[in-house]
Amino acid sequence: MNMNKSIREIVEQFYTYKEKKNIEIESRLGFFNIGKFDSNITEFFFNKIKKKFDNTDTWDNVEEISKTDYYYNKIRISVEDDGTTECIEKKRFKNMDYQIDDSPLDFRISFSQENNVPNKDYLNKDNLYSRVKNRTRYEHNNVYFDLTEVTTENNSVVETRYEIEIELKENDKSCLYNSINLVLKTLDLINICEKISKKPNIIHI
Repeated sequence: MNMNKSIREIVEQFYTYKEKKNIEIESRLGFFNIGKFDSNITEFFFNKIKKKFDNTDTWDNVEEISKTDYYYNKIRISVEDDGTTECIEKKRFKNMDYQIDDSPLDFRISFSQENNVPNKDYLNKDNLYSRVKNRTRYEHNNVYFDLTEVTTENNSVVETRYEIEIELKENDKSCLYNSINLVLKTLDLINICEKISKKPNIIHI
């Protein structure tokens, strides 16, 4: 599948979900592990992209964010270092997974809805799952680039994951423009890790 066909598919989903309130549209880097998409891109690629970003002076804003996310059923309870708490219910509308030939990384396009919900003392619930996030957010024009180190602990085993997302801010651009912009920005990041073809073969999984 060529890139133009992939973009047409993404444009169709933009038209489907663009009128939804609190819509979140993002691309996430990753790779396929035994047929499943894994968003842990490894520390090596993460640091390579972060070094490039930190040596770039075109950002509108750079923000450091530290918080812990707790999960109870479909509710995410985010607690920032200053104690600020936010409860979010996330509804996933569509995941679109793409594999790139001869590339170290692949990507996922997601369309979701995030709504604030009342805090019903969720932090006192049993069996909460938590993720400690240390994120650097780079902002440019209508795009957020989120580089996040995620630490989890399960049965005393600590794991650190390295995740990168590109999120489109709400804007008045066309669905076609946003689709092309999101895919090209994603390919730009992969190119920082390792050069890929100028006309990559992108396969919808």
